[in-house]
Amino acid sequence: MAESPEEKLLPVEVLTDTHHIFGRVPAAPMRLSDILNSEPEQILVLKEAFIYPIDDPRISVVERPFAMVTKAQIALAIPRASHEEAAILDERRQLERIEKKPRPVTVSVPPFAVRGLMWMVPGVDEEAYFSRITRPFIPVTDGRAVYMHNASRLWEGEVILVNIRRSQVFWRETARPAPRRSRA
Repeated sequence: MAESPEEKLLPVEVLTDTHHIFGRVPAAPMRLSDILNSEPEQILVLKEAFIYPIDDPRISVVERPFAMVTKAQIALAIPRASHEEAAILDERRQLERIEKKPRPVTVSVPPFAVRGLMWMVPGVDEEAYFSRITRPFIPVTDGRAVYMHNASRLWEGEVILVNIRRSQVFWRETARPAPRRSRA
């Protein structure tokens, strides 16, 4: 399927409870996080879609000209832009730069667990920040997502967009060891 000259499509991976979908979304005028967080659109349309079952990628793929995915069902989305495409998007983001510090986090979004970095303004009250997030999809950079039913199934990305409305547990990583549980 050829893209029109005015429509640049960027590759993305979308993970739901039951599907792993490769497809392409329009690159302009918004980033993938903006597309996912936009209201009132409740559907993400992926062009040139390849659809796999999440639990066994060896099962035959379904290839379609497009797939429509309900945003509420998306657990994770991973932009897969080439270095060239990423450079173009980075230029666009330069105006959005605010000094931030990385904070290591883990997010449980069953059936996935994601570890990576969240970037926050220095001095922000992290507990208040995490409890006041209003956007459904938040970026976790240098991310690694693991399918909890089969730890050999993992995805890595410079950015993984996590649907926190589906998250069950969200915590900041610390250097301190976890306390030992007592045996009662």
